[in-house]
Amino acid sequence: MHQTTIRFDPVVWRELEAAARRRGTSSAQYVREATMARLANETRHPDAWDGVLDDRARAMTAIDVAVGHRYAAEAVCAQARLARERARVTREASNRLQASRRAARATDQATGGDLDGAKPSPPPETTECLASEVS
Repeated sequence: MHQTTIRFDPVVWRELEAAARRRGTSSAQYVREATMARLANETRHPDAWDGVLDDRARAMTAIDVAVGHRYAAEAVCAQARLARERARVTREASNRLQASRRAARATDQATGGDLDGAKPSPPPETTECLASEVS
C-alpha cells in the first residue's frame, strides 16, 4: 500500500471530517472510498468496485460531479459578466464616436466646409480610438 500526504483547506477538512463521521468511518477511509468511486466513474467501469462502494460512496461521487458542474457554471457566469461589461464599454465608445461625427458633420454643414473650400474635415476621433478603449 502507498502512503501519501494530502493538504486540505481548513473549511474543506471540516466538511470531510463531518461527512466521514456521518458515515461512521475515518477521514482516511472516506478519502480512499471517494478516490475509488472517482476512479470507477472515470474509467466507466463502476462494477469493478462492487462490494467496495456502497450507495453512500456512489452518492458522494454524484456530489463531486455536481460540484464540478457548479464551478463550471460559475465560470460561465463570470465570462458572461465580462462579455456584458465589454459590450457596454464598446457601446459607450461607439455612441461617443457617432456623436463626435455628427457634431463634425453639423459644423462642416454650417460653415460650408473648411475655410479653403476643401472637403469637410474628418471627425477628431477614429475607429482606432474605439479599439483602444475596449482593450
